[in-house]
Amino acid sequence: MKASRFATIVLSVALGALGSAAGCAPAASCPDCVPAVASPAFAVTSDYTVGGYAVIDSETWAAQSSTGIDNDPAVRAFGSRILVLGRTGGSVTVFRFDAGRLTLERQFSVADAGGPSPNPHDVALVALGGAKAYVTRFGQATLAIVDVDQGTVTGTIDLSAFADPDGRPEMDGIAVAGGRAYVACERLDASYQPSGPGVVAVIDVATDSVVDLDPTMPGLQGIALDGANPYGSVQVGSSPTELLVA
Repeated sequence: MKASRFATIVLSVALGALGSAAGCAPAASCPDCVPAVASPAFAVTSDYTVGGYAVIDSETWAAQSSTGIDNDPAVRAFGSRILVLGRTGGSVTVFRFDAGRLTLERQFSVADAGGPSPNPHDVALVALGGAKAYVTRFGQATLAIVDVDQGTVTGTIDLSAFADPDGRPEMDGIAVAGGRAYVACERLDASYQPSGPGVVAVIDVATDSVVDLDPTMPGLQGIALDGANPYGSVQVGSSPTELLVA
């Protein structure tokens, strides 16, 4: 996939019956929140100049919206916590629904000092309600380990063993299941064309190390895919050993 897209993005996540939810401008306090709704949804959108978000009542379609996020956003929901990735600016913005209102908890960068743009594409919490998460960085060869409670990058995992000749694996979707993280690597060349079949890198979440699925072969081996350019989210199937990769 390319680092930018040609159409407006709208990504929404139904949050289910949280008991309460609301929307407001991004601020730690929220005096002007809309009334709580039973079935809220959170959406982000962009025209690649300005990024915005909205909280929507899925029963009445009433919405309260705000701008002020990255102009190429992607959103993931984990319980009451919402993480918005800023692909242009290399940021993670953490929102939370709590006590009938949406609050901005923090925003932090996943860029390396002096390094290339990370272009974060996906994020996965290691455990629901926990602080540790992995952020895939399309523009770099390392997966970021982050603490979403502290807003810091605590480490990286080198995935260059799965890179194509440009030195980057072009990591995209990620999912965590059964003590492992699964990272889809697109393996695109400088023109964003597939250099060969895609691969899924496997991470041991206890040690933050790459799992070599075939030690008899040279280098690190992941899950080889038949198709090229695995673009989009990685989904866990009916068991932790079943993955759905587009």
